[in-house]
Amino acid sequence: MNDFKKEKKLFLATSISMILVVSLSVIFVHFRAINSDKDTMKIMINENQVINDNTVLLNVNPDELYWESSDSNVALVDGKTVKGLAEGSTTITLKDFNGKEYKRITIKVIKDK
Repeated sequence: MNDFKKEKKLFLATSISMILVVSLSVIFVHFRAINSDKDTMKIMINENQVINDNTVLLNVNPDELYWESSDSNVALVDGKTVKGLAEGSTTITLKDFNGKEYKRITIKVIKDK
């Protein structure tokens, strides 16, 4: 094997392992995940959870989708992060910019678990 191929493989392996280590440590330290396959999730007041969105939509550009909370006094959504604000329930909905709904998750915000 020539030196270029060896160097290319080593660079790729190093890059992938660095990305995995950085990504996993950030997610593990700061957030829990909401699995979008579930219809209902519990979150504590002042807790942040990242939406683990496994939804696959054909003919829809993922950049044109966003999550929205039906009651921003109970929980806010910023990108894919949900923050519990007050005790109660709200629905977060995956929508496109035309208002079409693709997925709903009921979020129950509680004081403690």
